[in-house]
Amino acid sequence: MSVAIGLSVISLLMSAWAVIKAGQANSVAKQANKIAEDANRIAVKANDVASHEHKLAIYNAVRCFQAVFGRDGAETAKQIFDSLQSASGNAHLYFSGPVVDHLKRYADSAYRVLVARDGMNQYESIGMGPLPSTSGTGVHRTTRH
Repeated sequence: MSVAIGLSVISLLMSAWAVIKAGQANSVAKQANKIAEDANRIAVKANDVASHEHKLAIYNAVRCFQAVFGRDGAETAKQIFDSLQSASGNAHLYFSGPVVDHLKRYADSAYRVLVARDGMNQYESIGMGPLPSTSGTGVHRTTRH
């Protein structure tokens, strides 16, 4: 009987040791889970910051084009147009549908205006004089001085 009691005591001690080790493993797993959650939170914030930087770059491209388009000549506007076109192409990655559609329409309209402006300049540069009057059509042509 003493052997049976001895084995029971050893078995009881082994069970207690297994419970202690399982508790330690559980504690380590909880710490690892907390570290993973913190890393995920940091990654989400970093993604938000990166997304904000891209949105800001798109906004700056549009604002720069608007400033140049209204003030400077066609050559400068053409150079800046590439950044506007690139920005409108990337907008779907960072903005919702209506904003993307608006930027695409704006870039398309700007392109048509630049092409028309270029055609008008070529027409005048070959000595054809100013373009015919557009009065009464609702189109207003501005002349450069």
